[in-house]
Amino acid sequence: GIGDTIRVSLTEDPENEIPVALQLVKNFAENGNQQSAKPKGDAETSKPYKTTTVSPVNPYEYNRRKTTSVQNIGGHQVPVVVSELLHNPFLPEDLLQIGWVYDKSKDKWKFTDQSADLLYIRQYNSGISFPAEKGILVDYKWWASYRNLPFKTVPLLTSTEYLSLAEMITTPHFVLSSYSNLTSDLISLLKKDPLVILMVEPDNKTGFHGQRGFVFELMHQHCDVPVIFKRTYAEPETENFHVKSAADLGGLFIDGLGDGIWISNGDKINTREVCKTAFGILQASRSRISSVEYISCPSCGRTNFNIMEVSAKIRERTSHLKGLKIGIMGCIVNGIGEMADADYGYVGSGKGKVNLYKAREVIRKNIPENEAVEELIQVIKDNGDWH
Repeated sequence: GIGDTIRVSLTEDPENEIPVALQLVKNFAENGNQQSAKPKGDAETSKPYKTTTVSPVNPYEYNRRKTTSVQNIGGHQVPVVVSELLHNPFLPEDLLQIGWVYDKSKDKWKFTDQSADLLYIRQYNSGISFPAEKGILVDYKWWASYRNLPFKTVPLLTSTEYLSLAEMITTPHFVLSSYSNLTSDLISLLKKDPLVILMVEPDNKTGFHGQRGFVFELMHQHCDVPVIFKRTYAEPETENFHVKSAADLGGLFIDGLGDGIWISNGDKINTREVCKTAFGILQASRSRISSVEYISCPSCGRTNFNIMEVSAKIRERTSHLKGLKIGIMGCIVNGIGEMADADYGYVGSGKGKVNLYKAREVIRKNIPENEAVEELIQVIKDNGDWH
C-alpha cells in the first residue's frame, strides 16, 4: 500500500509491458480491498498476542529468518518445493511432472535441480512406488489410519487437529494454519515442538499481508519454527498465474521469511509448469538457485542490435549452466552498471559491436555482433564455467 507507480521492464517489445503492469495493479488492488483479520481466541483460554506494527525485517539488507532445522527444512538449508498431483488416484507417469524419474534398468530414481522435494497426495494408488529420498505428505487422519503403507509418509495437520493432540508426534510433521487462527496457545505449542514445520496460507480475508504478518508475529514471539508458504489459485492462463504467484510470494522470500513454497492451481495449468514456477520464484528472489540467471534490459533507442533475438540465442546455448548469472545489455551507457553483479556480460559497445565481460572486467572488446555469442561461450569455457 505504499506505491503509486509500477515500472515493468521486459526484454520484449515495449507494448508487452503494459498488460503485465495492469495485471499487477489488479492483483494488488484485489488484495488491498480485503480487510485484515485479527487472530482469534477466547480471552480465558487462548489469549492472542497483541500484533505489533514494528517490522522485524531490515529493509536495507537481506537476512534470512533464523529457524530450527527439521530434517532438510529450515536452518541454513535452501527453501524446499512442495508439489501435489491432481489425478485421484494418479498414475506412475504423473511423477514425471514433478521431476521424479524412475530408471527401471538401474532400479534407481533420478532427479534434476528442479525436482520437487515433497509430494502431497490425497489418495494412494496401490502399486506405485516413491523415492526414499523424498517426502510424501498426507492428511493427518489418513496418516493415523494407515501405518503399513509401503513408503514413508509425513502427516499434515490443521491447527485445530494440532491443538487437540493428546500427545506430541515423535516424527516430523506439518501444521497448516492462517493468520486468523494464530493464537497464544498455538505459538506456545509450536515453541515446544522440535519436529514441527508450519504451512502458512492466507484465509479468505488476508493475502500477502496475512502470511507476512503471521511470520512477523512468530519472530516477535521468538518462535523459530520453519515456515512453508502455501498459495492456491485457479488461473486458466499461464501468464496471469506467473504474475499473481510471483507478486504474492516473491516478496516473502526477498524478505528472507520462507523455508519452502507450495503452489497449487487446480487442473487449469499442468503440474510441471506449476512446479517450475515455484522454482522460478525462488530463483528470482535468489533464495534457491536451480538454473542460470539472466539479467537483460528492455529494447530502447541506444540498443544497436536485436536484444530479444540475442537473448533467445544466449538462453538456448547456456540454459544448462546452473548457478551462473549472465548479463545481456544493449548499450555501453547503462549496461555495465546493470550487469555489475553478473558472472559474465554481453554488452553492446556500438553499432554491430559487443564487449564481453568476466564479472566487471572487459575480456574482449568490439567483437562483431555475428560472432559475439560464440565468443561469449568461449569466454565461459576458458574460465572453467562450462559444464
